[in-house]
Amino acid sequence: MEFLGGAYNRLMRSVKDSLVRQRAQQNDESYYLWAIRFFLEFNRGRGFRAELVSETVDRTVFHYVQQQVEAYRDNFDHEKRNRPACLLWGRRIHLALRAYQVRKFEKSSKKTKHFPDFRAC
Repeated sequence: MEFLGGAYNRLMRSVKDSLVRQRAQQNDESYYLWAIRFFLEFNRGRGFRAELVSETVDRTVFHYVQQQVEAYRDNFDHEKRNRPACLLWGRRIHLALRAYQVRKFEKSSKKTKHFPDFRAC
C-alpha cells in the first residue's frame, strides 16, 4: 500500500508518457498492461481507494489500452501463418484484454454502489 500511495501514479504516468512518445524499449507496453491489471486487482482487494490508482483509472489510459488491443489484433491477423509470431500477439492481446477487463470491472462496480438496483439487472 505504501508503493500505491507514494509512487504508483507518478511511475505509471511516466511509463505511459514513454510508451506514447516511443521512448521505451520494444514490448514494454506488455509490462505496463500487466502492472495495470495487477495493481487494480490488488487495490480492489484492499477496499479500492481510487486516489491510489487515479492514473490507471483515467480515461486516457483506458483509451490507450483499447488502442493496444486493436493494434495487437491487427498484428495477430497479419501474422496468422507464422505460428510463433501469432502466439506472441495472442499473449499480448490477452494481457491487454485482462487490463481492459479489470478497468471495466472497476467502472461497473462504481455504478452498482450508486445504484443498488443495477445489480438485479
